[in-house]
Amino acid sequence: MNLTISLPAKSLSKVYLRQSLKREQIELFKANLGLMFERIRSGEHEEHLKNIVSDFLKDTWYKQTNEINTSGRTDLVIHNGKSSSDTVGVLIEVKRPDNNSEMISPDKPNTKALHELLQPAQQYPSLPRRLEKAPGAGCEA
Repeated sequence: MNLTISLPAKSLSKVYLRQSLKREQIELFKANLGLMFERIRSGEHEEHLKNIVSDFLKDTWYKQTNEINTSGRTDLVIHNGKSSSDTVGVLIEVKRPDNNSEMISPDKPNTKALHELLQPAQQYPSLPRRLEKAPGAGCEA
């Protein structure tokens, strides 16, 4: 499997690129991102990190609109509504920052982190069945 690295401007739908952001949204993101990085300690377990990532997502974007929690064996999911009974829209696999052996990289895409995302994706019918792929890269779920 070959992994192609693309810039966000080439990877994102043009619809997202046309969305405007208010300065307050950018400042909130920067502040919460900085706070998240301050709270992360490399020796902590993934359970600890899940709470930090969840807090960042809630405080930055989703507190009023989406449920964020674990689901089955998936580290974190973002539901498509305010309840855990709403369909799942996003899967998040959390790894310790110093856990390089399980992290995906351009040189080593076939890793535990990728498998832990693809396997549970099959149990969520609301997720897309086909991943977008770069030219020449084979990536189907």
